[in-house]
Amino acid sequence: MSTEYHFGDEIVQYGPGNIGMIKYQGPASPVPPADPAAAMRRSFDVCLIIPLREEFDCARDILRFGDPISDGSYFLHPFSIPGSSVTGIAVVLFGVGLASSAVAATHLLSSYDIRVLALVGIAGALSPELHLGDVVIASSVDEYLHGAKVRPDATGRGVEFELGGTAWQATPEIVTFAHNFRYLADPDAGFRSWRERAKGRRDPRLAAAIPAMADDYPDYLVGTIATGEIVSAAESFARWLRRTNRLRAAIEMEAGGAARAIYQERRAHLIVVRGISDFADERKRDMDAATAPDTEFGAWRRYAMCNAVDLFAALVASPQFPWPGPTLDRPVPMTPPPVQRAELWHEYRDGP
Repeated sequence: MSTEYHFGDEIVQYGPGNIGMIKYQGPASPVPPADPAAAMRRSFDVCLIIPLREEFDCARDILRFGDPISDGSYFLHPFSIPGSSVTGIAVVLFGVGLASSAVAATHLLSSYDIRVLALVGIAGALSPELHLGDVVIASSVDEYLHGAKVRPDATGRGVEFELGGTAWQATPEIVTFAHNFRYLADPDAGFRSWRERAKGRRDPRLAAAIPAMADDYPDYLVGTIATGEIVSAAESFARWLRRTNRLRAAIEMEAGGAARAIYQERRAHLIVVRGISDFADERKRDMDAATAPDTEFGAWRRYAMCNAVDLFAALVASPQFPWPGPTLDRPVPMTPPPVQRAELWHEYRDGP
């Protein structure tokens, strides 16, 4: 039995040799796309997850974005890295938390051929080495409350956590590259150029009252990022996080979800880049609201996010970046977006 096939139809044979069953997965009433040339790309160098709208607005100042495309679940924002051939898509969560990042990362990894999944945003500092505007690149992601148990404390008037926890390690290639990035050649796109751009980006009046909290030039740290569903705005909680693991450099709320999705799919490298916008203590509200003359609300948050996006772009644009799998000049398959398909079965015979 024959049938008519159309652009985007999927034909799969079940059974050996020339006699078997063909499962036709085309639509019940096949209609070709109005513009096949506009079919969605299914393969990308980088897929970038950004938690919040304000963070995405900062990213738009650094990266070149095209018009968003809906794949039925998310709007994908195509972008390119200035000064390189690297291209990708960005997804904005418009919210925080491990669950939202896990769902988005799982969808992206299962729907597209992705070489690197990146999570870029802001975070609170835990390490005393960090200043406002510095950036942390994750060597590991520590889901510090995973499997935790709450029990009464020694006084009987409060509670304490009996920790479980789990950690997701970045690939050795990513960690080694991140450590050495500051020493690589800098043809206007490396570590020193990033620091110069960041210095010019910050209004010096913003730090006039708090000179010890920010340096003229930001730096980056490769270290452990604590991830969970808690916004830390208390020094006692930040101190507890440091005491239970002294290697925790920063705290945020999404990396654990992306790391878990990477662990399950095992199809891409993960890089987490976070700009320091506060110190995870009582000063957080002041840092979030801090403005300089003629600047917008949340100026430290914007400065930190721009630094993180700019460093992310410099990292993946580097010729030494450890891309997994094929080289960047591999052919990119073009297929139509996924659609609901009716399932029809046909008997197939080859020849008389």
